[in-house]
Amino acid sequence: MARLWAVTFLGLLVIGGLALLCGCGAGAPPDGNGGDNGDGGTGGTMAPEERQAGMDAADTAFLSLPADVSRPEQNQQLADGIATLPQFTRAVTFGEGGSGGVIAEFEDGQPYIIVNGARADTSVDAAADGVLQAQSRRRSGLPSGKKALLMRAMGAAFQDIRGDLSTMLTNAGYTPSQQEGTIDNLAAVRSPDIFYFDTHGVYAKDWGGPGKDIATAWTSTPAPNAAYEPLCVGTDPELVRMTALDSYSGTGAPVNVRHYGITAKFIANHGVTFAANSLVYMDCCFLDLGAFKPKCIAAGASLYAGWTDAVAGGNAVRAALFGFDRMLGADSGKPDRESPKQRPFDYQSVLTDIRSRGWDRSGAAVLNYTTGAGDCGMLAPSIQFITLEEAPFYQTTKTKMEIAGLFGNDPGASKRKVTIADTTVEVKEWAADKVTCDIPNFGEGSVGDVVVSVNDHKSNKVPLTEWNITFTYTRHWWGSLTDTFHINAHIRADIHKWRDRPHQTPNTPSAVLFKGMADMDGDWESEGVGFDSNDPGNSRFTWSGSGLLSGEHALYDGEGTTAVGFVNLQSMLIEINPCGVGGMNKTEVIFNPNDGTSLTVPMPVWANMVPVFDEFVDGQTYIKIPINSSFGIAEGSRTATSNIDGSPLPDGESATMEWDAAEASFTPDTTVHASGLTPGPELPWLRPID
Repeated sequence: MARLWAVTFLGLLVIGGLALLCGCGAGAPPDGNGGDNGDGGTGGTMAPEERQAGMDAADTAFLSLPADVSRPEQNQQLADGIATLPQFTRAVTFGEGGSGGVIAEFEDGQPYIIVNGARADTSVDAAADGVLQAQSRRRSGLPSGKKALLMRAMGAAFQDIRGDLSTMLTNAGYTPSQQEGTIDNLAAVRSPDIFYFDTHGVYAKDWGGPGKDIATAWTSTPAPNAAYEPLCVGTDPELVRMTALDSYSGTGAPVNVRHYGITAKFIANHGVTFAANSLVYMDCCFLDLGAFKPKCIAAGASLYAGWTDAVAGGNAVRAALFGFDRMLGADSGKPDRESPKQRPFDYQSVLTDIRSRGWDRSGAAVLNYTTGAGDCGMLAPSIQFITLEEAPFYQTTKTKMEIAGLFGNDPGASKRKVTIADTTVEVKEWAADKVTCDIPNFGEGSVGDVVVSVNDHKSNKVPLTEWNITFTYTRHWWGSLTDTFHINAHIRADIHKWRDRPHQTPNTPSAVLFKGMADMDGDWESEGVGFDSNDPGNSRFTWSGSGLLSGEHALYDGEGTTAVGFVNLQSMLIEINPCGVGGMNKTEVIFNPNDGTSLTVPMPVWANMVPVFDEFVDGQTYIKIPINSSFGIAEGSRTATSNIDGSPLPDGESATMEWDAAEASFTPDTTVHASGLTPGPELPWLRPID
């Protein structure tokens, strides 16, 4: 900044007896080295009035172009006319077929640009067939901080979308600020995590000779200005003078204004930097080409977006809003809204979606994303689906939660967080596509919305849904011999639908595995008298006993309770097998009528040893309970008709399973795209348990 404001004119040129202030460095240039600033220019040989007269004449010719010819024809006529003016040595068109405008060369080698390719119309081109080339390794890194700098140099003729972008970014944990794209503001750019610049861009290949291209971005600083004229020296300057569309008059006539444009050299000379893993989005024509992009990448841009040619205003707006919306998972409705809503996606997936719609095209222009150092590929972390390994069932002290998605490399403990219902849980392992946590077996932080945060940028919310279902299992044997179990099944699972890629119909999971939580409980009772084979002449059996069931044992200690099964959202069923074991706490007294002796023995008591099922699946019995649109269940029952081997139950014996109505808590928002599981051989954890 100090360097800019310190620029002064150090020499006077006397022409025709008048002391005239030279416009472009008759004295020392900004670097203080004298001469032509080392860029091959011829030095300051034109008086300001002479240069001004040349620009005014060129602008007059621009305004007088015939409206009934194509833009390339207009630009060629303009170039031919400017080349005849005494202040210029040559003039050429730029852009595909010469459609972008004209670059003219002053007598002292400095360029003057007239942009005649800017289209402020709000209409958009018809969609083209998008083709995406093979991609390299998927990037999922996020910006390292929160600073988002949104700059603009365009006038009222063009739509300003910075307000929309600010809302999206704020909701995703960024701190956006809006600035005018002045020379001073651009020179002061230091390490934003997201840099967006809405402006005019120009590129001309080999302008200054073979390999000497020119690429420039329009600023909102009017030209000429004595403070900045020395930065225009030579054929490779830091600043160029540009005329471009700014607004429309009350009668609808275009109003063109003259501003400075910055070049790649300006970026390097003024210490412009971008943060690690930053995104630089140049919302303008041409600046995917030339030296501007590599200079931004050299200044730290990890991901750079830009167009290859002149882009219509409506197309540029659509692509920018769409890209930010999808990468942030903003669901802003701009330019359209997915139904159900969509989680954040990486830039490769978003660009694939843009290209499939043809929205990466505008005439000859193509939108590209280019990678630099770092791993920036996301603007917000994204959860795909969640799986759980319940502690009691897997005989561990804590439940393991694995979150599949896109999270980038581990940013470190201080910059990452996983919460369940706003309770922070312990992160055990972090990979770009999976985060593993230890979570509470039950209680606070065990169910509810799961959110992954990276540098305070939050992912989509993925709820762990829970059910508390009370089951009563009754097994009637000979006579009045009865085992009765009450099991309070507490289960949780991630049952969201999810997309593999943007704009896809979400997968509807058919087999989301669950196992009972550690706070499952219940009780059991055995009682009654019966005769072997229901024959009073045989031995008489008397049962007694009762006890409590705990989910902390989960059957492994010879007692306890659990539940296993699946949630099938395609059929809207909970397929469940609630189980209970009473241990060796049941007393059986056997009376032998032949000798009048009795034998008392301890024996185990089991719930669901005789199957109560709807169908037999890989050695496991599952009761299929319908779930409603709110994922709750109505009360119901099932009655067994056979033994586990398929043989019919003896006369007088029965087995029933009854359950109470139960609502689901922390249910999926069916309008929000999040997660779930899709069955398939590549997902072994979806198979029924052994």
